[in-house]
Formats: sequence, C-alpha cells, structure tokens
Amino acid sequence: MIHIAPLTDVPHHIDALARWHFAQWGYLDPRHDVPMRVRELAGEVRDGVPLTFVALDDDTLLGSASIVAQDLPTHPHLTPWLASVYVDPPNRRRGIASALVDRVVVHAATVGVGTLYLFTPDQERLYDGLGWRKFGTTVLAGETETLMRIEPGARVDALAALAR
Repeated sequence: MIHIAPLTDVPHHIDALARWHFAQWGYLDPRHDVPMRVRELAGEVRDGVPLTFVALDDDTLLGSASIVAQDLPTHPHLTPWLASVYVDPPNRRRGIASALVDRVVVHAATVGVGTLYLFTPDQERLYDGLGWRKFGTTVLAGETETLMRIEPGARVDALAALAR
C-alpha cells in the first residue's frame, strides 16, 4: 500500500534520497554534493519549511517532493518553492508524483503560504494538470526552465470539492 509521510518520520531514508537528488540535479550546482544534501534533509522541521514528503510502499522509498524557502538563484524574491519532485524510474506513471505534489500543496496551505512556486525544464504539462500556472521562463545551468505558481488554498478547496 502506497502512503505519503514526512521524511522526518522515516529518517533512515535520508541517505538514499540524498543520493537520488544529487544524481538527478547535481549538475545544477555540483558544490551541492550528497553529504550537503544529507545535512539539509536531516535538518528539516516537521511543521514548516523546509519539509520533504516521501512516497513509500510499506517501507520501500518510491519518491519525494519538498517545500523549500529558496530554490532558484535568479529569483530570490520568490518564496517558498516546490522542489525535488522525484519518483524512482520503475515506479513512474503511477500517479505518485501528482500525489506528492498535492501533499506539498496541502502542507503549504496549512502553514499559510499564499503562493507556491516551482521551476521545471520538462514537466509543465504535469503541473498544469495539477492547477499550476506558467508565469515565465528563465535559464539555469544552460537549460530553459518554465516558472510556475499556484495558490495552495485554492487548490486545497478544489481538491475538497472533488472529494465530495
């Protein structure tokens, strides 16, 4: 049975998750290595920002999504950000990324976030389907990134309406 939990509840997955994240996004800032990522993940707070949620099947790690204060050096005035949305390749196309993203959005609404941001090089369609809206582009590490945002409270209201 797949479930989503805060990483703070299952800290034994921090090392594996840090390796996944570095393998996926280490090219964006090679100085941000695995040991640094481990320290960041281990220092998260349960009821605020930053916080990572993980998808698990029993205790098998499937993926993650985080809320962080800053994620894009070219836009330091925007905060907070959805970040580190990752699903292990054998488990993709099962709705796990969408569930993780929605869990972060619900958390953001709970802690009073008015607008949540993200950037993506290639997943605009996924996020658009989850209620995110494009508001620009930027270049990071030579790659064009789509900038998107969502109002977490409005998304939570929409999800609640769908559940009725």
